[in-house]
Amino acid sequence: MKIFKEYRQDHNFLLPPSLDEFVPEDHEVRVISDVVDTLDSSLLLGRYEGGGAPAYHPTMMLKVLIYAYSLGIYSSRRIAQELKTDTAFMFLSGLQTPDFRTICLFRAQHATILPNLFVEVVRLCAFPWAWWDSDILLSMAQNLKPMLR
Repeated sequence: MKIFKEYRQDHNFLLPPSLDEFVPEDHEVRVISDVVDTLDSSLLLGRYEGGGAPAYHPTMMLKVLIYAYSLGIYSSRRIAQELKTDTAFMFLSGLQTPDFRTICLFRAQHATILPNLFVEVVRLCAFPWAWWDSDILLSMAQNLKPMLR
């Protein structure tokens, strides 16, 4: 049985009432969050066997890494710091704060699939109208193949 720490992006506070209010509606972090939510996460989830302490949710970790990389932040220590100080990172993580070792371990354990997921996120960000229609994406990919040779 897979067990994850509870992961919610809709935590409520007394003041302000929601973390959602800290991040503008048109902020790029919302786009990244939405795009990652559309990905097939079975490759990430399939690597967790269950047992032991609950892990941070892989989707949350992926969102944080993609956003950090989009800002040119590659250091696990710096990402861990941003999770404590930057509201956009806090929004993505649902106020969870994995330490730098956990971030580094996540990258190492998923090193074979992360590049493909990053490419998929960039592709979906570049062609946002195609999220809902896989036929459009397939035809675009076929049209691009000759150009990439």
